[in-house]
Amino acid sequence: MFGYSPFRESVKSFAAQFREEGGEVVFRKDGKGAPIRVDAARRDAFIADFRRATWIATIGMVAGMVVLSVGIVWFAVRSNAEFSPIPIYVGCGAIFVAVMAWIAWAWRAPARALQFRASSGKALTRQEVETTFFEKLTYGQLAVAAGAMAVGLFSVSRKQDVLQGWGLLWLVFFGALFILVLVQTIRKWRFDARKRA
Repeated sequence: MFGYSPFRESVKSFAAQFREEGGEVVFRKDGKGAPIRVDAARRDAFIADFRRATWIATIGMVAGMVVLSVGIVWFAVRSNAEFSPIPIYVGCGAIFVAVMAWIAWAWRAPARALQFRASSGKALTRQEVETTFFEKLTYGQLAVAAGAMAVGLFSVSRKQDVLQGWGLLWLVFFGALFILVLVQTIRKWRFDARKRA
């Protein structure tokens, strides 16, 4: 939607942990830790490894969903049992957790590799972190996120009643995400207002 790619954005966020400070390339864990000097080639290697890990996670998630769907259909046909959505929820949840764990492990690769190197400065303060975050965050990104959630909820609601039974979980899930986006939008607006003042 509007050129937005979760894969591209995740790689971009990962790469943002590396920045040039004082004419040197440094790594800041999660973009806020104490700076650790690295050379450009090492930085590029870390980013390439994370990009590859993210691709593996994406392919694995799609493959997992296909196997899950085929498995559920096969079992239902073989056992002649009444269809239940519970295995789908459990299976999707398991796949999601596995993918997130894999990406988190890949995200921490630079921190693990550089953990014994001495830092060249101090970690960023909370205010500095928030300033960096909201300077990069755009209203367009927030609008895309809200639009994607609306489309997702609409798509689910066409196949399942989200106002009763297990369908309520979808409503709670998308509602929580929408509230998160709304809160970030308000914080972004307040940040911009302070800068203009």
